[in-house]
Amino acid sequence: MSMQWGLPDPPEEPLPSPPPFWVYIIVLVVLILAGALITVANWPKEKPSMTGEFLGYIFALPAILWVFVCALIYHMGYEFKHLQVVTWNIQCWRYRVLQQQWARQTLAILGSSSITPEVELAERMLGLEGSMPMNPDKVMALSDLRAVEGETRPATVLEALLTPLVVTIMSVTRKGTFDIVVHSRAADDALELRRVWGKLKLPGPPEIRWSPCDSAFPAGEWLDSTSMPDFQLVVAWQLHEPGLDPTFSEAATALLLAKPAALERWKGKVKPQAHLYRPIVADSDAIGTGLANLLKGEQVPQDRIKHFWSSRLNRMTRHATKEAIKDGGLLAVEHDLDHAMGKPGPVNAWLLQALAAEMVQHGQGAQLVAVPFDTGVSFNLVGGEPAPVAIPYDARLTHSPVSIPTTLGILALATFLVLLPHPVFTTTVCLVVFAIALLLIAIMTGGDYLTRRLIEQQFWSRYG
Repeated sequence: MSMQWGLPDPPEEPLPSPPPFWVYIIVLVVLILAGALITVANWPKEKPSMTGEFLGYIFALPAILWVFVCALIYHMGYEFKHLQVVTWNIQCWRYRVLQQQWARQTLAILGSSSITPEVELAERMLGLEGSMPMNPDKVMALSDLRAVEGETRPATVLEALLTPLVVTIMSVTRKGTFDIVVHSRAADDALELRRVWGKLKLPGPPEIRWSPCDSAFPAGEWLDSTSMPDFQLVVAWQLHEPGLDPTFSEAATALLLAKPAALERWKGKVKPQAHLYRPIVADSDAIGTGLANLLKGEQVPQDRIKHFWSSRLNRMTRHATKEAIKDGGLLAVEHDLDHAMGKPGPVNAWLLQALAAEMVQHGQGAQLVAVPFDTGVSFNLVGGEPAPVAIPYDARLTHSPVSIPTTLGILALATFLVLLPHPVFTTTVCLVVFAIALLLIAIMTGGDYLTRRLIEQQFWSRYG
């Protein structure tokens, strides 16, 4: 099944109502009157009336035939339509469950580390510690991290960045596949990371994949990928180049991500710092619709979204995003990283995820993150562990594999035929009649099964 954001929910069909009870009463009266007329008209004159046999033909046989006729009316007027509607509506429920499971897929953030020009950046932006950092349009450097003798400055930054994650990396890489994704200016920066990796005596050598630091935020693709390893370390940094005029503030961040399935091997012994939920990408002219679709996915309760982080949005997308948040009824407090840390750089998308995860760990609720993506905006939530999908199931959506009314009706018809006063109905013929009745019951049951399968096939060919 192919899932995507913004798909409309398949419409449910209204459940039909069974025929009113008075219909069956009228049928019974008509059959008894017909039985009486036929019996009286054909009763031998030499045989006494008002006997058990006479009354049986007037009342018993019509009553047995009535069971068959009622079953036929019930099946044609209600039961078959009910089976179709119930089967369709069950698929609608399954669709909503699968859609919400898809929307609630996450990458677990086992740990994160960030180095920014302003210390305790996230806590100060939320007002938890110190003064509010305000550095709009400034170009800031990591002045506390200068190159030491015998090492390059990137190596110094990477060592400081990875040191807080050493214990977690050492523990998880013993179980499961592991690789590293580097976001930086040049492809040969991966060699710098490999040298620092060896210096910290981390397990390896790991597979390192390099991506340009301004590449698109790939979390959605990773969630759908079957080739993503169990654990993936994202390392991203932006540093000023000697001899070039800087155009952004320096920063570095690292996030250790894991597929939730990989954590099951640890049986709860590894507790994620936070969870990165499936993102949605909205074009610049559909930002409001995009955020509305994200909230419709119910990844987290809407009242738990306490903070909104953004960076590198242009004026149009920033205004549209603020309006979308207002229209969505969110009461999240806005935090503009560009205002706090100066001119933004290409790795700010990953830096925002790390800062948001840190605040989730500090008990600040779910965090909404908005970063540029092509000409639009990518929204995603960072929050606690996703809640189990709990879409209410309508208890009326049930059906029996074998129709009791139809079964009784066919058996009643066979009994009616056997009890007719006809010399052809010998014991052998009676057995054949009931054998045919059982075959009809099996055919009806098989027909109902094929009907359900056909409706399911039609549903998923249209919405799957």
